[in-house]
Amino acid sequence: MHPQHLIDHLTKVYSHDRFFNSNKDFALVYSYYHTDEMGYPIGMHTHTFYEVNIITSGSGYHYLEDQCVEVNIGDVFVLPPSVKHGYYSPDKNFRIFHILLHNAFIERYKAEMHALPGYTILFETEPLVRKNSSRKLFLTLSPGQFEKVKQEIEELVEFENSAYDGNEIQKIAKTLSLIGLFSKLLFISHHKLLDHTNHTEPIAIVHTMEYMRSNFYDKISINKLAEIAHMSRSTYLRQFKSLCKCTPTKYLQEIRVEKAAELLLVGNRSVSEISQDCGFFDSSHFFRVFTESKGCSPTQYRKGKGEKPCE
Repeated sequence: MHPQHLIDHLTKVYSHDRFFNSNKDFALVYSYYHTDEMGYPIGMHTHTFYEVNIITSGSGYHYLEDQCVEVNIGDVFVLPPSVKHGYYSPDKNFRIFHILLHNAFIERYKAEMHALPGYTILFETEPLVRKNSSRKLFLTLSPGQFEKVKQEIEELVEFENSAYDGNEIQKIAKTLSLIGLFSKLLFISHHKLLDHTNHTEPIAIVHTMEYMRSNFYDKISINKLAEIAHMSRSTYLRQFKSLCKCTPTKYLQEIRVEKAAELLLVGNRSVSEISQDCGFFDSSHFFRVFTESKGCSPTQYRKGKGEKPCE
């Protein structure tokens, strides 16, 4: 199959039921190698869960929505739910290690993972940029780092093939360790690039995206973001839209809505208090933006516990 045909190919959808054993306690992680024997290309598909991919041998092409980027040994990146992706490679040695994460894994360890510097870049910011741009901003392991990660991968494979009752807990612990390592290395990598003026443009935009995620509750102006990126206001707006396919204001608004949606489902704070906690200083504006994004009002969302609340 020619690479272009991969994008046009019918997209398959894979659900949790295909990979996670519902009869096992703590079956929140599933990992495996995809090798040439299993067949390439991997046609365009989506899934209902997060996936961490590590290129362990050879080189090939990674497709995400309408974008395509070459991937090589040591490349590490995350695929969020509902994002169309696939692979093509003429290289017989091309090999990918997949770590699939049940949504319950993401929810259970959300606080711990969000405390990791670099986690939101790895799981949220970089995948969004990759979906909209062919610029390569994901993590590439050095040869020494890759050798250490290979050992971790082999342990995951052993856990996957073991009949020991505690293997599911061990898989979770090993996966959390790898996510912590990847988050740290990506964070360090991006900050090193920020120090090199000839590579700062896309990294500087990502840096402002992380700033918005960390300070969403505060007033954030375009001028402030442009200052952080060391760009003029007009250049920053142009570069942000080119990289993210939306304006900084829209991106910040989506972050605030998602944070508000999380808070609506926990605790007893009023809707107006939550709106202010999430950076909406006008309640009517919050109601309008939230309703446009979620299809129902904040009050309806809370009553429906976030699950199809408006039906």
